[in-house]
Amino acid sequence: MTRGLGVTLLVGTLLLAGCAAAADSSPSASPAFTPRAECERNGGWWRDSMSFCEYQTPGFPFRR
Repeated sequence: MTRGLGVTLLVGTLLLAGCAAAADSSPSASPAFTPRAECERNGGWWRDSMSFCEYQTPGFPFRR
């Protein structure tokens, strides 16, 4: 009876170790974005001719 319990615990441990190793090989939660995708994601306009991200500047602050 003790040998069966030992084998069961060993198999269970090996299965858990295999699952933990598989979880490490998964891709990260935040993928790397290209500069163009990052620009458009943040509300800018990508200029292909110069590989440049352009943002609209806020208006001049007027006093009331």
